[in-house]
Amino acid sequence: MSEEITIENFYSKAKSGKLFASQCIDCGKLSLPPRKICPVCYSTKATWRELGNEGIIESFTIIHVPPKRFEHEVPYGVCLIELNEGIKVLARTTMLEKLKIGQKVKLKIIDAQRNEWPDWPYFTIE
Repeated sequence: MSEEITIENFYSKAKSGKLFASQCIDCGKLSLPPRKICPVCYSTKATWRELGNEGIIESFTIIHVPPKRFEHEVPYGVCLIELNEGIKVLARTTMLEKLKIGQKVKLKIIDAQRNEWPDWPYFTIE
């Protein structure tokens, strides 16, 4: 039996540098954030599926007034990335001069390694 579909397990897997989504066993729908109940067929049968790290920039914005946690990165971009599997995720980047809609990118997971909340991993692009 596979590991339970929980947000805690999702972040634990991400801290190891791997991105996982939940996948419905009945209809195949991928969900991120992971879900115990399929949003398409309402099945409660799901498993983890590892995702690749390649995709394209679908949209982006430039942040000039950030939350305190990211003040040292200003200005930075927040990009909507569609991974090859069709899942969309948000990722940050400081490579502003290279940002372009439709640009192929690789997602990288960064372990925050902080002692304050929130300490979950976050995504950047290469």
